[in-house]
This record gives sequence, structure tokens and C-alpha cells, in this order.
Amino acid sequence: MVKADDVVLATIPLSDGRTLSFNPLDLSPGRMDGEMDEGGLSEPEKEQVKAKVREEVVKTLTEQMARWKVA
Repeated sequence: MVKADDVVLATIPLSDGRTLSFNPLDLSPGRMDGEMDEGGLSEPEKEQVKAKVREEVVKTLTEQMARWKVA
């Protein structure tokens, strides 16, 4: 069971062998860009990773907001 103070991490594998692990509720676009710029990712792959990150952020926010629904 996830407690309110637990940090939920999402992980996305990158083609250069690294992984991008992040808290979807505490991620800045600058940090994400910085992480990807450290490796040798192509521009199309960077766009794919950004799309996956957005999906994870939306999914996590949706799950968090669902907890606030009135039963």
C-alpha cells in the first residue's frame, strides 16, 4: 500500500543503456532535458521520451486526483 509520504518513481529505459527515473509529481522540464542531454540520444528519441514522461505524469496525476473523488 502506498502511503501519502511515499515517493512513487517512474522509470523509462533509454537506448543508450541509461534509465530516466523520476517522481512524476516532482519533475521539471529542465531536469528532464538535462538528463537526456547527458547521453547520445537522437532528437526523435528525445521526443519519444518526452511523450512517455508526459504519459506518466498524466497517469500519476489522474490516480492522485481519483483519491479525492467523493464515494
